Amino acid sequence: MRGRLPSGPEYVTKLEGPDEAKRRLEWILRTLAGTARVQEACEQLGISEARFHQLRQEALQAALDGIIARPPGRPPASGSGPAEQQEEVERLRLELKAVQTSEEIALVLPRLARDSEVAAGDESGKKSPRRRQRPRRRRPT
Repeated sequence: MRGRLPSGPEYVTKLEGPDEAKRRLEWILRTLAGTARVQEACEQLGISEARFHQLRQEALQAALDGIIARPPGRPPASGSGPAEQQEEVERLRLELKAVQTSEEIALVLPRLARDSEVAAGDESGKKSPRRRQRPRRRRPT
């Protein structure tokens, strides 16, 4: 046979990750390859058979999830379609209108408050405050 020999559980040492996780994966792969028994792996890892089967199931499921075929190319950015952009433009337009209306109210409100105070003063029979008058000069006689 030509080529390199297949790399089995030893390949785990080249992966990045915690040493304990690598050790567990290596023993899982050994049991799958048939080079180690489940009882032997459990003794080496210090876990029960039920826990070993659970770890093996999780590892295989993660491996399967990792190699699922995906459509080629970059995934579309969420919310970047023309309809979503139009909705965003309309939302921002309404927000701008609300801010402009609030600004107009803020500019008009002090004048309205002042006018209503004057009107309320006239209705209650009170006179509006007069300016302080200068004392009259006496004309020389």
